[in-house]
Amino acid sequence: MAIVRAFRATRFARLIPEVVAPPYDVIDESLRAELAERNPYNIVHLTLPQGDEYGYWRTALPERLCILPEDAFRDFALYATEVQTHIKLDPKTKTVSERALWTAESLPTDTLLYAPLLATRSRRKGVVLSAEQVLAEVTRLDLTRTQLGGDETTGQGIVALRMTGGVR
Repeated sequence: MAIVRAFRATRFARLIPEVVAPPYDVIDESLRAELAERNPYNIVHLTLPQGDEYGYWRTALPERLCILPEDAFRDFALYATEVQTHIKLDPKTKTVSERALWTAESLPTDTLLYAPLLATRSRRKGVVLSAEQVLAEVTRLDLTRTQLGGDETTGQGIVALRMTGGVR
């Protein structure tokens, strides 16, 4: 079972010119190409991805992106999270099963999050892998979609994954 914990953002003591970029909304195609070529870990690979599947986001982000400070995000998470109530029907009688009412909290549709992926050594009994080996195995799987939270019966929690490596 994964252990997920919040952490405070890393703030660099100095800018790392090869991986930073101006705000996404002032970068044209030629500057994006230059920044992407400069370093495979440049932030434009995340903020301005290429490929047809990202076409929606290339259009939506300039119109709808909102970056929140920590206090505002806390309030947003507390008061703007979608809460949906569900029931389970008995397959024979098509009536509500006893004790079959539940609620699910979800991020609003079209929520975009990105975060670093951190690993520890394997804690699975009989499996000895270092943190680096765990990350290598996750990368080797080459997943483009996975389910984080959510419930497969409601079709929620499906996310797109994009592994980009990291700077040590």
